[in-house]
Amino acid sequence: MIYLVLTILLSSYIFLLFKGFSKFGINTFQAIVTNYLVCTIIGAILVFKESGAINSINLFPEENWFEYAILLGCMFILVFFVLARTAQNNGVTVSSVAAKMSLVVPVTYAFVFYNETINVAKISGIVLALIAVFLVSRRSKNLNNTSSTVSKWVLIFFPALVFIGSGVIDTLVKYLETNYLTYDIYNDFLLVLFGTAFSIGFVFLMFQLIIKKQKFELKTLFAGILLGIPNYGSIYFLVKTLSVEGWESSMIFPVNNIAIVALATLGGIFLFKEKLSTGNYVGLGLAFLSIILISIA
Repeated sequence: MIYLVLTILLSSYIFLLFKGFSKFGINTFQAIVTNYLVCTIIGAILVFKESGAINSINLFPEENWFEYAILLGCMFILVFFVLARTAQNNGVTVSSVAAKMSLVVPVTYAFVFYNETINVAKISGIVLALIAVFLVSRRSKNLNNTSSTVSKWVLIFFPALVFIGSGVIDTLVKYLETNYLTYDIYNDFLLVLFGTAFSIGFVFLMFQLIIKKQKFELKTLFAGILLGIPNYGSIYFLVKTLSVEGWESSMIFPVNNIAIVALATLGGIFLFKEKLSTGNYVGLGLAFLSIILISIA
């Protein structure tokens, strides 16, 4: 249970931090690249601590999970950047809902390919979860908190991209945890994943700094550190949660995702004064009810 709680807390913190970046004028992309550098350093330290020699990295390409880690690394930096832009343009609530409504993808995959338990309580909880995220994400015309300079196309496309990307990432993580990953190689896997994300981001960052003459500010480095540590932890503890014996992913993903939506939404209300409608509050109530039902299942 502690792994699941830590994943929820760290993931919610990331959503709120993205919103804070826009408030303090942080260059989001630079912070994200720095964040992946931090994650890579953490991974390297943990791998060295476990194996006693960093040269074990040379053997990673021979592992059967290596190509998947590369693919996930590419997806992570793309989805992470779009997620940050969604939080800034649409608000914490919409960004968290777009990311976590994607629970339908890994849950459907678990039902079809892993024959996980289907009962009334679980199905009812998942249906309530989907209704909840729909209600929480709806924004009244009178409660619009987005900038008029942001095009409607961006406001629709970015959340949709977050939804699809997050669903595919969660499904791949579940697939790898089931078929390839063991407790002793979690950090090996994450090192390759975050190293890939950093490498891709670094190339684009150099383009911005050299070609476009952008400046790299000290506060961006600090923001990347604040983001990188919880980001590594959130993925690590999610993989650990999925490995807990007796816990089905069709239970883990709904509880994890809806709890993050609820917590991030409450954080947006209290920290950034985001306003919610009556329907939004009803959605929050249904979110908590769905967690209870799925937990009982």
